[in-house]
Amino acid sequence: MGHRVTIADVPGTERPFGGIAVRLERKGRWWVFGSFLLCPCHLPLTLGVLGTVLAGTSVGAVLRDHLWVSGAAVSTAWVLGTAYGFRLLRAAERAGGACPTRAASAPPSA
Repeated sequence: MGHRVTIADVPGTERPFGGIAVRLERKGRWWVFGSFLLCPCHLPLTLGVLGTVLAGTSVGAVLRDHLWVSGAAVSTAWVLGTAYGFRLLRAAERAGGACPTRAASAPPSA
C-alpha cells in the first residue's frame, strides 16, 4: 500500500473555486434562495401549488383539511431552511470567505 495520489497532489492542478469556504457559501446561498420559495409571504401560492400537485392523494386531503397546520409547517420549513443557510454563510465567512472584501485583503498601512 503506497501513497494514493490525488489530483490535488499534482502541481498546477489546484481548483481555484474548490475550497471549503466556496462550497459552504454556495450551499448556504442555495439554502437561503430555496427557502425563499417557502417564505410566508408566498404562503397562499405555496399552499395552492401543493394542493394542486397533491390533489387526489391522502397528503393532499390532509393539506386541504388542515390549512393552518400546513401553513405552520411550510413557515417552519422556511425558518429552519433560512437559518441553516445563514449558518452555512457564517461558517464560510469564518473559513476565509469565498470572495474576500477589499478591506480584508488590503495590506496593513504603516
